[in-house]
Amino acid sequence: MQNEQLPLTAYSEEQRQAAVKKYKIIAPYLINEKTLTVITEETGIAKRTLRYWIRDYKQLGLKGLIRKTRSDDGKIHLEPEIVVLVEQLILKNKRNSLTSIHRMICEQCQKKGWQEPSYYQVYKISQSLSPSLKKLAHDGQKAYNNQYDLIHRREASYPNEIWQADHTPYRHYSFK
Repeated sequence: MQNEQLPLTAYSEEQRQAAVKKYKIIAPYLINEKTLTVITEETGIAKRTLRYWIRDYKQLGLKGLIRKTRSDDGKIHLEPEIVVLVEQLILKNKRNSLTSIHRMICEQCQKKGWQEPSYYQVYKISQSLSPSLKKLAHDGQKAYNNQYDLIHRREASYPNEIWQADHTPYRHYSFK
């Protein structure tokens, strides 16, 4: 969504504080106390950036100073074949680090003439895989069941062991 469509309260406290911080930097210019050159020398912020902040503030007020998020934020821009390949390597190789998986992917991409993914893209693909799927792939069905099954099942080492435990008369001893 565009900044102008949301009320200021729709943003997080951190975003609002960052906007106020920017405003405090450009406020002396807005009330004609300082020039942009002086503010640039004092803060080290480029004059062009200050001009953008001033323009955005004049157009939208404090909302204009809130950092805009990308519309494609969080999306991985890779060929689907590469994403599948990365997922397969992550699930197949428990002991390999993401760095070594990244190297393997880059080697395969070079052989096939594909664009190589960055380490960050491999990391994001790894984070997008569910922990339960990784547990199942790396540790097996039993470890998965122990951690993620809603019902805990008991296994008997000999026939009727569980039945006998459930049906053994309970003796109540009282000590006087």
